[in-house]
Amino acid sequence: MEINYEKSRGSQMKSILIRYIRFDNLENRDAHNLSKYLSQEKVEKLNRFKVDADYNRSLYAEIIVKQFFATKFGLHHSKINIVYDRNGKPYVKNFPDVHFSISHSGDYVLVAFNKGPIGIDVEKSNDFDYKGIVDRYFENFEKNYVFKRSDDYFDKLQRFYQIWTAKESYTKLKGVGLSSGLDYFCVEDLSDKNMFILRDKVLSERYFVKSCEVDRNYILSVCCSDDNFDIFLEPLNILKVKSFFEIFDNYVELIHKDKTSSTNDDAKKMLKNINGNFILIADEQTKGRGRVKKNFYSPKDVGIYMTIVLRDFKESMPFLSMSVALSVLKTIKKISKNAYIKEPNDILLGGKKVCGILIESSVSTQKSIFEYVVIGIGLNVNNERFSPEIQDIATSVKLETGREIDKNILINIIILELGLLLKTPKDIVQKEYQDNLIKNYGDV
Repeated sequence: MEINYEKSRGSQMKSILIRYIRFDNLENRDAHNLSKYLSQEKVEKLNRFKVDADYNRSLYAEIIVKQFFATKFGLHHSKINIVYDRNGKPYVKNFPDVHFSISHSGDYVLVAFNKGPIGIDVEKSNDFDYKGIVDRYFENFEKNYVFKRSDDYFDKLQRFYQIWTAKESYTKLKGVGLSSGLDYFCVEDLSDKNMFILRDKVLSERYFVKSCEVDRNYILSVCCSDDNFDIFLEPLNILKVKSFFEIFDNYVELIHKDKTSSTNDDAKKMLKNINGNFILIADEQTKGRGRVKKNFYSPKDVGIYMTIVLRDFKESMPFLSMSVALSVLKTIKKISKNAYIKEPNDILLGGKKVCGILIESSVSTQKSIFEYVVIGIGLNVNNERFSPEIQDIATSVKLETGREIDKNILINIIILELGLLLKTPKDIVQKEYQDNLIKNYGDV
């Protein structure tokens, strides 16, 4: 699946991300296998549910949130602590400015993410006598929207759910719930962008709501203060989420530095103090290097400068080299298909070098394995220019695609892809490597 990189720029439409899980075809053991990624307090709370569906909805909601923060900010799942404000609205500790809202109905669990306050509600559009609710709780515009725009019964039913989910999405945004009543706010009009305009009569505030179908039986609404946004629905695969957490569990530490001479050199110095696999990431390198002692240009904040350390590595060095190259290639190809491998493990994008890989190792004297392997990855992500001596042979993801990319997303995908490739049969990895290889491509 392509990565979505829509951003808000002025009046340009922004895209609000909604990740969801549909669990009607999942077995209960899938949920219980994921509970180990939650806090003990949360597990105890889940175990108080008497109905499996309630257990699953609550668990999957938390898993969606943890997966988002893990991929967005490079956090281990154990560092993502979901807490609640005084109204019971959830947020992640230390990230109060990253907003999310949870809703579930029937077989669906959905979470909407936004930089500002957000509310989401989803309802299964069951057929029932809704006229009493409309007469009692809806105001003039809302009643007219339901009853006077169509004579078709099912169209009216759908319009009822659009208004109802719009109202509930606003209460979710405020974190107050329906218990506070429905008379202090109303949907008062449609904007020129075909969005509901919702007005809080007490606070004199206006919000905007967009509704859409999840499938033919479910309607959702999203509420926020932006007057021009689209909805990006992204399904999550439970098995892939589980693999993601398992792969990250292989690393005992993820270390970040603002500045270093070389992540590979620093990582080798850390080996004696860290027991287990670990990852070192820096914002800048002053003496970044590649193969045959070539310098690797590593300016501040624009590139990925990362070293992955694996201990007691039992596979061959050629297999590791191919797997690392493919992990970066597969990540870049989620953004641009015009990427290839130059033997042994440079990555080209648009015919120019975008990534260099340096693997160093130490062979154990007592076992026929590598005591450790140090995998250095340098990827030009948001560079806008290069020095004259390399500008004809080097490029960045941003220069080739015209997009500014979130580096944390790419880092997490690289780690995930490498973990999956190291579990893949060697002949499959070798064939995929050969299929993506450009040979004799000059001195890039």
